[in-house]
Amino acid sequence: MDNYYLLLFLLFPIIYFLIKKKQNNSGSISQKNTDEREEHFFIKNERMPIDTVGSKEILLAEVAEVAEVAEVAEVAEVAEVAEVAEVAEVAEVAEVAEVAEVAEVAEVAEVAEVAEVAEVAEVAEVAEVAEVAEVAEVAEVAEVAEVAEVAEVAEVAEVAEVAEVAEVAEVAEVAEVAEVAEVAEVAEVAEVAEVAEVAEVAEVAEVAEVAEVAEVAEVAEVAEVAEVARFIKAYEIPEKELVTVDLIQERLGRELTVAEFLAMSYDDFLQIRGLGKTKLVHIEVLRALFLQASPALRAGHIVEEYVPHETDGLVISKLALPHQYKAICNLLVGHFGESVTVGDIRQLDANALKAIPMLGKKKVTLISEMIAYVDEKMLNEFSGQSLGEAAPSHLLFSHNEDIDLSVLQEILIQDLASFFSALSERDQFITSGRLGYLSAEKTLQEIGDTLPSGKITRERVRQLQQRIERNWHAHMRISPTTLWVNVKSNLSLLRAELFTELQSRFSSKKGFYEFLEMSCNLSSGGLTKIVYPEISPTILDDFWAINASPAELETITLYLQDRLGIEKAVAENAISHLDGKKVELLGEMVIPINLSKPLALANTLLDYPKGLAWNILHKKVNEKAISRARLPEERIDGSISAAVDNGWAYQIDRGAYRHLNFLQLTEDEIEQTLQNVREVLVEEAELGRNSLNLSIDYYQKGQSNALDYFTVRHIVRAFGERQGIFFNGKSGTDTISIEQDFSLASQENVLVALFAASNRPLDKKFIASKIRSQSLGHAGYYLDKLLLKGTIVRVDEADYQLTEYAFAGLDVEAIIHKAAEIIESESRAIEVERIQRHINNAFDFNYNKYLYMSLLKSCAADFGFKWHFVYNLVCKTEFAYESLSDMCRQLLSGNESYEDAIAIINQHCLIDPGRVRNMIKQIIQNEKAHE
Repeated sequence: MDNYYLLLFLLFPIIYFLIKKKQNNSGSISQKNTDEREEHFFIKNERMPIDTVGSKEILLAEVAEVAEVAEVAEVAEVAEVAEVAEVAEVAEVAEVAEVAEVAEVAEVAEVAEVAEVAEVAEVAEVAEVAEVAEVAEVAEVAEVAEVAEVAEVAEVAEVAEVAEVAEVAEVAEVAEVAEVAEVAEVAEVAEVAEVAEVAEVAEVAEVAEVAEVAEVAEVAEVAEVAEVARFIKAYEIPEKELVTVDLIQERLGRELTVAEFLAMSYDDFLQIRGLGKTKLVHIEVLRALFLQASPALRAGHIVEEYVPHETDGLVISKLALPHQYKAICNLLVGHFGESVTVGDIRQLDANALKAIPMLGKKKVTLISEMIAYVDEKMLNEFSGQSLGEAAPSHLLFSHNEDIDLSVLQEILIQDLASFFSALSERDQFITSGRLGYLSAEKTLQEIGDTLPSGKITRERVRQLQQRIERNWHAHMRISPTTLWVNVKSNLSLLRAELFTELQSRFSSKKGFYEFLEMSCNLSSGGLTKIVYPEISPTILDDFWAINASPAELETITLYLQDRLGIEKAVAENAISHLDGKKVELLGEMVIPINLSKPLALANTLLDYPKGLAWNILHKKVNEKAISRARLPEERIDGSISAAVDNGWAYQIDRGAYRHLNFLQLTEDEIEQTLQNVREVLVEEAELGRNSLNLSIDYYQKGQSNALDYFTVRHIVRAFGERQGIFFNGKSGTDTISIEQDFSLASQENVLVALFAASNRPLDKKFIASKIRSQSLGHAGYYLDKLLLKGTIVRVDEADYQLTEYAFAGLDVEAIIHKAAEIIESESRAIEVERIQRHINNAFDFNYNKYLYMSLLKSCAADFGFKWHFVYNLVCKTEFAYESLSDMCRQLLSGNESYEDAIAIINQHCLIDPGRVRNMIKQIIQNEKAHE
């Protein structure tokens, strides 16, 4: 050790001389550094204490190399460094832990922030660093005589200024050594032969320009560097495609690189003025050319070996993914189709993925991240189940499902806030102004005139707004389709406001509705279909003809849902707009007003199961105040006959009437009565009498006394035509006659011809007007026959259409398989409204349940399904009950609460609770009527 002290003693004057000379050459040091040096150094040759982080002193004989330093400026005249004895453990330069036997160090100005230099163990003899350009390869450095020039260390984690090095003479500023990770043991840096990876440079993904790289010995993977960075014109491009390239670059006002070209989508190209869809063929040729010429885009394996996963069956296009995966998801769906699944993508390797246009190495990595995201999330399947305690960020929503409104609102608020904050100042101004989000609403003109960045036209504002809307869709975690399903199901004027917290961020309800339209991807005014649906003012006439008033709001809502194929919220809004015109709303009850006189008579008769005389009936109608015209109480009004002709009422005595709902007849009773009447007519016809009086010539002769006369009269009047019997009740004569050559088949052919001549559905009233008797009962009979044969199908509450017309334009196979998703998964019977909702949501249809029931009955067998149908119920196995009412009668005692009754029925049938309540009420009313 004595030799080392002797050597240091001899070298110290030289070192001190060099430092002073360097100070003179380099000029004055900043006042801050001077002050700091005055605090830490003594004058002249007195010993200088070292203010370091460690507790021991450092003696560095010669350090000619500074490993990763930004700029080392002119280190000269370093003479013969013999040996650096022991630098024991330099743990992290920024915290020097233990240094053994350190004698005297000239000046240590600042070691500012050496962030992470992980374990440097022993540094021995460093000789010469000739020129370090950008850390390429340090080869054979032995016995440093002179450190001539350290030119430029380009990007070594930001080392700012190292001023003077002479035995670690002066380290001026080591600013930020960011991350030099894991340099384990540098034993003798006599030969740093190959520095292949500095701080683990495993993959340099996209290096656009590599300028002045002196000698980069071994860079592991440089994926998309030279070819992608080259401009398009560097390639040999066919003449036609070259014209397209010139057009694109001319419109964009600059030359494109291959990377920029491949990153553009079809939509991006089509937005270029003068570039039509026919040019997309040229675009595809160019993409293939660039990909073929750029092997870096096709090399490598990123996707690991396929391992099956429970999420493999999920259809990618039906997952509402976070915005960072939206673009890549759309690219995959556009290439593989709407039905591509997570499993399909999982099985592809990197080469197969990179063969997809516009899909490079970074996007392959993004696909892997997207699949990992899907695997980690909980999928909220179609079932309407509660989301429980799960946070919105931990859920993966599929398209077309019901989502808890509070969860949906939270997601929209978060997404809108993050999207808005990411917009430029100009786009924020446009978005706020158009929607009134966090500010007052403005017109396009007002926005264009007051834009902070400069005045623009209203048309330019509109174009920018459209771009912002597209970006918003890409940012949303909930897909527009999913949002639309939930909005149209809940945006009711009769219920609580939708998304109240979100709505409070908008200056007006109009702006809030426009935001919902934008988010649901609807055209302007799209929400009007929900809030202000267009329906006929007479839409409820058929309802009031067979349902007593007042009626519950829920009952009428279900009626409109079934008939029009609309959501509950839309039906409630429709009722709201009829308030004061055709109905009055009293809480949850609805009262009809302004009914026609026949309809008012029929509705009033529903309150009296045993019927009323005409004068009392008139008085009761006037008391209910449901008719738009007052009925006379001193004489019978002709509107009673109209009620009878419409099939709403029937005569029970001279001048007395009863509602048909309370007439319970079996098919056997009808057929037997008609057969008896026909026999009498045939006998009398042989005697030359072609017409008879029903009362005198038939009933009073005791031909059939099982039913009262007015019941027989109604049977003949309503159903006689099926046996060729015709009734004429004018002037109270009740005349009956028979047409001997009457043919039911010929009458059916007439009706089929009517349906074939019309591409629109026909209702029962129209059919009745075309038959001889003009009876609704007869019309119903013929319709039942044609339905049974499959010639026509029911497409609405009272409308029918030729089968081939009714399903024209529908993807029958897709609808059948969508229905099978529910039917085949259920052991219970299913009320067809549940199937209707499932299909409508999936395909954004608005068809009613009658059409779907007809389609299922007519076409299910063609696709291998053997389903069973009972009225509005469907089941994959045989059903033990004749109808929903039969199920309720057999399963319920009548003493259960509604909640208990619903629970019992739900064990056997998948049905909405409201329909069960309505059925139970109808059963109770019918039982009371027959007591």
